[in-house]
Amino acid sequence: MSNTNFQKRFREYIVKKKQFGIDGKERYEKNEELPMIQIIDNFFDWGIFKGYEKDTMTPYRNRMKRIHKDLNLLKKPLNQIIESNDGIDGVIELYEQYKEAQLEWSMDDSIPKKEKLSHNSIASLIKPLNTFYKDYLGIETFHVKHIAYKHANITPINIGDIEKLIDHIKNVWTTRIETSDNLQRRFEYKQHMELEIFVVKCAKYLWVRSKAISGNYLTIKDMKEMEQTHKLPLNIKKRLNNPKEYQKVRATNEFLKAWSQYKKYRASDDWSDSAPTIVLIKTGKPIHRRWIRNILCKRRREAGLSEGLTFHNIRRCAFTDAVINHKMPMKIAKYQLGDVSTKIVEEHYIKPDDTMIKNAFEDLYKNENIGNSEQTANSEKNLRISDSEVVLTEKEIARVQKNNFQEKKLSYKEDDMAYA
Repeated sequence: MSNTNFQKRFREYIVKKKQFGIDGKERYEKNEELPMIQIIDNFFDWGIFKGYEKDTMTPYRNRMKRIHKDLNLLKKPLNQIIESNDGIDGVIELYEQYKEAQLEWSMDDSIPKKEKLSHNSIASLIKPLNTFYKDYLGIETFHVKHIAYKHANITPINIGDIEKLIDHIKNVWTTRIETSDNLQRRFEYKQHMELEIFVVKCAKYLWVRSKAISGNYLTIKDMKEMEQTHKLPLNIKKRLNNPKEYQKVRATNEFLKAWSQYKKYRASDDWSDSAPTIVLIKTGKPIHRRWIRNILCKRRREAGLSEGLTFHNIRRCAFTDAVINHKMPMKIAKYQLGDVSTKIVEEHYIKPDDTMIKNAFEDLYKNENIGNSEQTANSEKNLRISDSEVVLTEKEIARVQKNNFQEKKLSYKEDDMAYA
């Protein structure tokens, strides 16, 4: 970065710090006479300054504008809104009434679904209010109760479902390619096919979040580094806030093959370091998370697959399969996943379905030779069933503890070598 650009950025930072780096009381005093629409835009700028991502603050701004447009408050100053509702408690009551009205409207069967918000959409709509009033404007007494999200009963997915999805994508576009006489059109169909397959394989083999491969987060420079080091940098906040060893993912041979295939049909002539890796066919612009969500939804419906076949669930399924079915050590698997907390991993990722449980038990019976009467009989001779029958000397206890310590030390060394 040149000195001129550096100085410009620094001056902008100082201006924003003076504007946003103040306490809530001062922010309230600066905003109370402004119209609500301008305060909401200031709220957006404050969130970006505080380190919230644009993908978080943009929906927050849009939802706040939606609420105040519905209540006809966008052009009214904040102090006037508070005064006309007899103080902040009256403002809270106004939002509570709005929330209840939206919920009643959503449950009215006489209104078509397309003309009303779903329960979860209303929950998302209300969510920014407390952040806006309490964190940004510093009004500690403000609190609107959140609405709990409804979670659909979705059938868990397995690796076989992911393969079926990939096969379906191939069949859809292969049919179009074979039935088209136009050479240019056939090439475009091939581009579509490779694009969709590559996106699915990013979740399957890299276990990345959709954000990491959308927009300008994943660049050609990152892919060049991956080809040389077999490690792919991920530039999203959730990765960059982690320790260094968690910030990159290991590129498997399967993913390298997928990237090599996609490269041939990538719909852009821009191969500069800053260019986005995954782009749309007709525009050459980077894919968006909404596009990923929509295309997976469309393909799974066509194939008659579970609604649970989302990008994030493919990531979860691949991780769970690796840990449970392929016995990958948790310590190593966490590096690829990028979630440092074991608690989060165990609560949200390792949820084996019936097939995985069945396979795990079959592997257990196979490895332990349970049911082999001759081996079982021989083993029983060397087993002492209850603790009361076992009497160990101090030397024996010391030897057992020493062996356990050496085994643990060896297993840690093997884990480290496996990741390296």
